[in-house]
Amino acid sequence: MKILGLSQIFPNKFANHDGKFVLKRIKILLEALEVKIIAPIYFRLPRTSFNAPAYEEIEGVPTYHPRVLTLPFITRWINGLLYFLSILPTALQMRGKFAYQLIYVHFIYPDGFAGVLLAKLFKIPIVVYALGSDVNLIKDRTMKKILSKWVIMNANKVFCVSNDLKLKILAF
Repeated sequence: MKILGLSQIFPNKFANHDGKFVLKRIKILLEALEVKIIAPIYFRLPRTSFNAPAYEEIEGVPTYHPRVLTLPFITRWINGLLYFLSILPTALQMRGKFAYQLIYVHFIYPDGFAGVLLAKLFKIPIVVYALGSDVNLIKDRTMKKILSKWVIMNANKVFCVSNDLKLKILAF
């Protein structure tokens, strides 16, 4: 089976400690499956991240780093859409050479939002892994909570790191 992984928190050449827990999960999948990762790098004004490569292999994991434009505090409510639009060209290009059959996402928003849109576009299943901060830091009555609920309702499967987190998600 071929899997496309999405995670905004994933190691790269310049931040090799970011997302080590996600890398560990992906490496376990690689033991039996083919996996490639899209790990976007945020292009935040005024700070930039042009130095990170567009593609690299991280401990044997093929990893693509498209850039996602965000403006702190201004674009927060549309970050999921910006994420999707930014990774779409890479996802389309990969699809031609690597016909992934499943999308595997860490974090409900914005990763899960972009992943569900990709899954709907390609008519393939999506699995979302809720890790805690993506649920615990959501305030009531925010656009992020509404969009997170949409992700949960549209994902084929949602995994949680704990039963407590599962109960919080069910309460959405």
